Amino acid sequence: MKSDGDYFILFDDDAIIEMETSTTDLIQRCGENPKGFAFRKGDHNKYNPYIGSQLNFAVLSRFILESEDVPNVDPQKDEGFEDRVWSMLLHVKYAQYE
Repeated sequence: MKSDGDYFILFDDDAIIEMETSTTDLIQRCGENPKGFAFRKGDHNKYNPYIGSQLNFAVLSRFILESEDVPNVDPQKDEGFEDRVWSMLLHVKYAQYE
């Protein structure tokens, strides 16, 4: 992928976007955290703090995307779910940027 963007926001193709804060607030927070990332939080699992579909409204800096590839795991082979593995990898390895 070629892009000049500093941050990337990911959504599922069937996502309904409803925001409680303005996009200005989101852009400001990204500017304050140039190496940061964020996944939507949930409380369903004590081992994984994120919602079930971590890449639906994930916000990732260029730094994170260039530093850590999405893990090559195949859910069809019961290897795991790449979004859950990747979000936890980032959560542990890059906690200072979350």
